[in-house]
Amino acid sequence: MNKFDKKFFQKFDFTEAQIERYFANALRDLEIARQDPFLEVRFTYSYQALLKGGIALIAKEGQMKVRSIPGHHIKVLGKMAELL
Repeated sequence: MNKFDKKFFQKFDFTEAQIERYFANALRDLEIARQDPFLEVRFTYSYQALLKGGIALIAKEGQMKVRSIPGHHIKVLGKMAELL
């Protein structure tokens, strides 16, 4: 696995409960997307769920916390591709 860019990620020891909350938030967004009739809302919440799921994956597999800075979403998607 490639190294994590320190500009976007920092080492963090997550508890299982914290990681489960990340996944729960992703599932909540997916449920909102499933129920809403507006395509724009469905897309937005689906994309947010994808990012939140990626953050959970990075937390679980890489023990890294994603820093909320401009462009972090691109790094999350790239790191998800590596991990999966």
